[in-house]
Amino acid sequence: MDRQPARAHAPSSTPEVQSILITARRAVASGDIDGAIAAFRQAAYLDPDDPITHLHLGLALESGRHEAAALRAFAAARGALERTEPAKLGDSLEGFDAVELAGLLDEKLRGVR
Repeated sequence: MDRQPARAHAPSSTPEVQSILITARRAVASGDIDGAIAAFRQAAYLDPDDPITHLHLGLALESGRHEAAALRAFAAARGALERTEPAKLGDSLEGFDAVELAGLLDEKLRGVR
């Protein structure tokens, strides 16, 4: 399998995507997993190179017991992380180090919970 070269830019953070992510986080906080999944899916669609959005989508799907879909989201997060130069990710990793995030995603992809 050929690997795509790392992108020099960080994932976008448009106001529209940020608004959707706020909606998703509010849904999580209120226990509305289906609403969170829908919002994280929309954000991931609009910003496919953001590994954290895919991670949150995977966690929401996992919480909703959608294991196969969660694994796909974790794989998408891992791919997005690999496609973007770590130095360009900046604050988009929400406190994670790129290596730590990769490790977490690898554990999720192996089914470790």
